[in-house]
Amino acid sequence: MAEIKVDDDILLRWPTMVDAEDIFTLVRSKREHLGGCLPWVENGRRVEDERQWVEGRIKAQEEHLGKLIAILIQQG
Repeated sequence: MAEIKVDDDILLRWPTMVDAEDIFTLVRSKREHLGGCLPWVENGRRVEDERQWVEGRIKAQEEHLGKLIAILIQQG
């Protein structure tokens, strides 16, 4: 899937390994809010866990087994 630019601030694309640390940081910073609906958030995830998750998404994309995009919002 190519990138899809929604507007000047929003971009849709497949997550990449470069995104893993940002995903980890975001989830960690919102742990209290996300923990109620995403039980894995409270399990002491590490940045390595996010890297493995992204690797799995990349593999699923390559094998046409899944559809998942990252929604990137530019902070201005």
